[in-house]
Amino acid sequence: MLKGQFTGPNKRFQDITGQRFGMLVAIQMIGYNKWRRQLWEFRCDCGKVCIKDRNQVTTPAKGT
Repeated sequence: MLKGQFTGPNKRFQDITGQRFGMLVAIQMIGYNKWRRQLWEFRCDCGKVCIKDRNQVTTPAKGT
């Protein structure tokens, strides 16, 4: 998909392909969850692949 392409239920698409978030690198967007959040496939530095919504990796964690 192209950077900045508008698509899907939110009509917004933020391309994070190739971006690093800690130990995770975004591989591709795979769709939307039931709350209309973008689901992405990530590869960890250890080699494992996981699926997370974009907000889980782009939103800073709240400290306790």
